[in-house]
Amino acid sequence: MASDSDSLSPIPENGRVFDWTEEEREENKRLRNAGLEYISRTGRTVAAKTQTDQLCNCPQKCGERIPREVQARLFADFYKMGDHLKQNYFLQSYIEMRSVHKRLFQEETRVGGRLQRRVSCKYRVPIEVPPSLPCENLSIQDLKRKKPKLPPGKTVEVCQKAFMNVYAITEKRIRMQRERLIMKSRYEAEEKRIEAEEMKTSVSVARDLVAGIRPLLMSQSDNAPITTLPSQLLSSIDHDITVVNNFFRNQLWKPEYMGSGKSSHITPAQLSLELDLEYE
Repeated sequence: MASDSDSLSPIPENGRVFDWTEEEREENKRLRNAGLEYISRTGRTVAAKTQTDQLCNCPQKCGERIPREVQARLFADFYKMGDHLKQNYFLQSYIEMRSVHKRLFQEETRVGGRLQRRVSCKYRVPIEVPPSLPCENLSIQDLKRKKPKLPPGKTVEVCQKAFMNVYAITEKRIRMQRERLIMKSRYEAEEKRIEAEEMKTSVSVARDLVAGIRPLLMSQSDNAPITTLPSQLLSSIDHDITVVNNFFRNQLWKPEYMGSGKSSHITPAQLSLELDLEYE
């Protein structure tokens, strides 16, 4: 019986694919996400995904702590998703990441020719599958930017090799999940920083307004109509307007100057763009 990939257009001798239709590309993508045999962009036939009999050779003997029926069910459910974004979000949900020496927000650096490790990861495998998968009912934007939490249910900690072999994925894909978790952590931290600054500004403005209007309210004990505003209130309002005007006059916010300053902060827009590019 011919496989699903036999219906695709023949591959040119140079191994480069230019004549596939949009439908053929989507079908090839579906086969890949389902763990079935497909043809790569260079024309190479990639075999269907299969689980190995032995998950790892580490001293912890991770394979013995995960029953075979659980391994088979996880493998089947993983490829049943049929969606690369959802599969990645599922993997990220079971990777526990911690910063090493506060290097999480730093770029990769080399010391003595070796890359400095930024994060330390623990890998978990669910023994009890939760009622709903962590990626269900999430939008594409949430899948790209939302940092997943460990789903409920019993899990066991395994080595990276066992984690890879349970789902028959490559080390490169694991490495990409770590990078995406780092980007999501940066995005989350930057949003919290901006929210804290906005709250601080709002509290400051509220205090200025209260301080400016208090004398006026105290003088209106006879409920007479207010005909004038105190100078302190007008001064605080003028100050707030000046702050806003100065911000928008600052040339560093303009598109042509973005990234040219010395600030160490990463804007949410920049992080959003990086996350979008990672998933294309």
